[in-house]
Amino acid sequence: MNVTVSPAGRLLKQWRNHRHVSQMDLALNANVSTRHISFVETGRARPSREMVWQLSEALDMPARDRNDLLQAAGYAPYHQETALDGPGLADALNAIDHILRAHEPHGALVVDRHWNLLRANSAMQRLMGFFLGAPPTTAPINVFRLTFDPDGLRPFIRNFDEVATHLLQRLEQDVRMQPFDETLAALHQDLRKSLPATRRHDGDMMLQAPPFLTTDMVKDGIEIRLLTTITTFGTAQDLTLQELRIETLHPADPASEEQMRRLVEE
Repeated sequence: MNVTVSPAGRLLKQWRNHRHVSQMDLALNANVSTRHISFVETGRARPSREMVWQLSEALDMPARDRNDLLQAAGYAPYHQETALDGPGLADALNAIDHILRAHEPHGALVVDRHWNLLRANSAMQRLMGFFLGAPPTTAPINVFRLTFDPDGLRPFIRNFDEVATHLLQRLEQDVRMQPFDETLAALHQDLRKSLPATRRHDGDMMLQAPPFLTTDMVKDGIEIRLLTTITTFGTAQDLTLQELRIETLHPADPASEEQMRRLVEE
């Protein structure tokens, strides 16, 4: 019998292989038969909407990819995706703007799943204006590319090797979670190529590592040591909100705090 592999079956197999999960393991985790998993992957059986969701949960697929699997199986997506400035997210946008304003006089910004800049508070704009002189002309502004760019922030980061290594590790985690996102994979590859060698830490050096990594910015004799925190929406159901990151900058010492306040006020 000729069987045409369904888009859902092909996508399911891709994710199962990526997670290094056998059909038997997936069947046990999803509480279905191995035979049914095989039939779904080969196109001999069309899974129900509930079964598709059950399998996506068993594979720990991100929300966007769960939507893709549902659509590949012929069902409507579960998660909506609304424009950030759309009326449906007005309350969420107000909450985001409140966080940005409340963090003054320290910098804060909002990025999407590809680390493209969406919003920034006044302190962040003034801080970047000090180091860059003028904002980048290309849009969208990708904060990772801006950090690695020799014509961007890279010359002003004194501990660039450590910061770059950390950012690449964070990006690798994103790629592992979203392995079929071509834009994210291209960003990771481009940044790796721009960094010929990364610093490696052996066990002893790791034991001596500080409790957090700072980004040490230096220009015209002014030094600011920054640490960052990232906030996400814990109960978001919309894809746009789920994938947002609010990154806030904090001075790592009193001298850095004084310098930041002075730059923002000027």
